[in-house]
Amino acid sequence: MSAISFTDAFKLLLMSPIGLLRCAGHLENCNDPKFRQFRFYAYYFNNYFGHGMANSAETASAWLTVLVSIERYMAMKFPIQALTYCRHSSGRMHVIIIILLSVAFNAPLFFTTRCSRKNVTTETGEEKEILVTFYTAFGKSTDYDIFTWFRFVLVQIIPLIALCIFNSLLLTVVSESYRKLRRNEAIKTASSMQQELKEISHDGARDIPNCNKPQRTAKQLQIERRQRAQTKLTLMQICVIFLFLIGQIPQAFSFEKIANVIMPEWCGKCCKLRIYYQVISILLSQIGFSLPFFIYFGLNRHFRKILLTCCKSKSVEQCASRYSRATLFESRVY
Repeated sequence: MSAISFTDAFKLLLMSPIGLLRCAGHLENCNDPKFRQFRFYAYYFNNYFGHGMANSAETASAWLTVLVSIERYMAMKFPIQALTYCRHSSGRMHVIIIILLSVAFNAPLFFTTRCSRKNVTTETGEEKEILVTFYTAFGKSTDYDIFTWFRFVLVQIIPLIALCIFNSLLLTVVSESYRKLRRNEAIKTASSMQQELKEISHDGARDIPNCNKPQRTAKQLQIERRQRAQTKLTLMQICVIFLFLIGQIPQAFSFEKIANVIMPEWCGKCCKLRIYYQVISILLSQIGFSLPFFIYFGLNRHFRKILLTCCKSKSVEQCASRYSRATLFESRVY
């Protein structure tokens, strides 16, 4: 879960300046020389570094979400096997492998577009310097078209199918867990009442209490608390999965090569329908990457406690150690 939070925050940080890049004369502050210089640097950053890293973070987030869904399903359905295959050390190794493979897989996106400055003359005869973004030879090639569709299938379609399957399984397991808890509570209540009746009916006096009974009760309470924590963590993961579907799937169709297929023939690059769809998809993506923080803050008591502790001017190392110890009970892997 921490790795997903990091990749989502990194993706959101890289995508945040995109809205400022579109401010070109629409507002008075957009014509400020310092802001224009900032836009130039932001354009270069986005074309040479930001675009590739943002897509790498998106890929890592998608597959980490799938991996955590599998871990949650195993922890709820097969707890004994989960203790063997879902250890903390193996989970850390899986996270590192997914991040490295995501960066390597999206490496071609670092070489698709370039930007350069160009002097143009406006209608009033004024000389103005603008930035022009253009595709490289690789960006115009058929290889890039194939890569775009392959990435669409590998990053959006396959994780979407996997998340739908495991999300359904998780919902089924959670409902079974709730029914099991209610059944155990009913059996426990009935057995305790029968025991009290036996003690009272035996010559009007109670038997000597069994010393092992408090131990069994404490163990049962510990198991129930752990099961409730697992269920709560699973519900939190289901919410994150839904946010993934809302945030990443619409943005997948905003790629130019894919948008050319789904958009009408009369809708070109400057079509308002395409522009509005791109803006809405970016907005949904940013919402999808930002809302998990509020879900963790609202549903994870340990996350909320440690975050509030960190906000009270505590040392970063102390907060990190406390957070790792607090979340170890709720999530064995991530």
